[in-house]
Amino acid sequence: MLLFRRLGFSLFSLLLALLVARPVYSVSESQSLPPLNLPSDPYVAYQTEMITPELQLPIVWELIHGAPQVVVAVIDTGVDLDHEDLRDNFWVNSGEIPDNDMDDDGNGYIDDVHGFDFYDNDSSPMDERGHGTHIAGIIGAVGNNGLGVTGVAWDVQMMVLKFTGGDGLGRIDTAIEAIRYAIDNGAHIINSSWVIKSPSTTTQQSLTELKKAIEEASQAGILFVTGAGNGDENKKGYDIDQTPVYPASLKLDNMMTVAALGGDGSLANYSNFGSQTVDLAAPGNAILSTLPGNHYGYYSGTSMATAFVSGTAALMMSRNSEWTALQVKDVILNYATHQGSLEGKVLSKGSLNIMQSLNGETTLAGINLDEEAQEVSLEGAESPEQVGAEDPAVSQDSSNALSGCSLHTAQWDTSSFPFAFILLILPLLGLLAIRGRHFPRNL
Repeated sequence: MLLFRRLGFSLFSLLLALLVARPVYSVSESQSLPPLNLPSDPYVAYQTEMITPELQLPIVWELIHGAPQVVVAVIDTGVDLDHEDLRDNFWVNSGEIPDNDMDDDGNGYIDDVHGFDFYDNDSSPMDERGHGTHIAGIIGAVGNNGLGVTGVAWDVQMMVLKFTGGDGLGRIDTAIEAIRYAIDNGAHIINSSWVIKSPSTTTQQSLTELKKAIEEASQAGILFVTGAGNGDENKKGYDIDQTPVYPASLKLDNMMTVAALGGDGSLANYSNFGSQTVDLAAPGNAILSTLPGNHYGYYSGTSMATAFVSGTAALMMSRNSEWTALQVKDVILNYATHQGSLEGKVLSKGSLNIMQSLNGETTLAGINLDEEAQEVSLEGAESPEQVGAEDPAVSQDSSNALSGCSLHTAQWDTSSFPFAFILLILPLLGLLAIRGRHFPRNL
């Protein structure tokens, strides 16, 4: 009987000690935040790049989550206009009557309700590749609608301008025409996630016209955001100060050129860089976003990083409606998070910090080209992992509650150690006493 009593006491003491000395979750003073709620989009918990300390989008969304008056032109492979998580955020040309085969507003384009397909010369800029749909989702997938993912801006007007085919290749003249369409139809931001694949074979006239179009966008007050490119044929990033790519290397006042961060927060191995031509870095590794056919999946590349900056700029223009494109650019660069690994790699020596940018203060008050086809390469993953909307790999049951922006770290509560130590010793003493009375010392 004594044996059972002592065993019971020992087990009780052991359990009590473990409870007293259990690990607790704590945050540093700089991270101490009230619990926040993520939007209702079921996959948002898997958009881990959204909740990094530099972006802190759940906190940003408490301040501002939409940019309903801001028009972002997405010059890309097109976008899935029927996607469940995008269709409410497309720009609408109010002067055009859909599907009547007429140019109602007299702008030279028939039925251009949401944009235009410059590759096929029609009014249906549907995505045949997936790249443009993924970019659109990062910028402005509808937030808090109970579907899929969320964009940086939950509510924004995306103008869809397609200039490449399903192979991801297009012509510089169609890209220029798309830029001028964006200028003429009220865009505030142009997202240009592409680079000229073989600039050495590009005619000087083509580059001159491309530069001229971006300068015209500057005169119209448009911010032009572009990617630095995804390296050479071996996906090894290189210095575009020394080996230029375009439009990234044009270095115009209204341009922001963006490099990609890898999964560890440093410059991705595939990302191009340049301390004079690349402005900053942003998340670009395994980004979850929209894909055609109501699907969702992951891409990596400077294209994705570019879309993060465009979405941020849209929120900033909405919050500060009188700011110019140059002011927005100035604030984003001044409030980038400094990283030693980015010194000598990007002009700002830092990465995108949406929270600081939104709280920051500004310090700044149809063409006829050479008929030779120019190759333009889209800088995204070639074979993204696709995740269907019903795929259990992205669980609908995942929690949408975020406590302290997932910045908590597990630590032992050292203040309880003395009491816990005593409780741990008691069961050991009890067991020794039992052993001494009931068991032989030598087995």
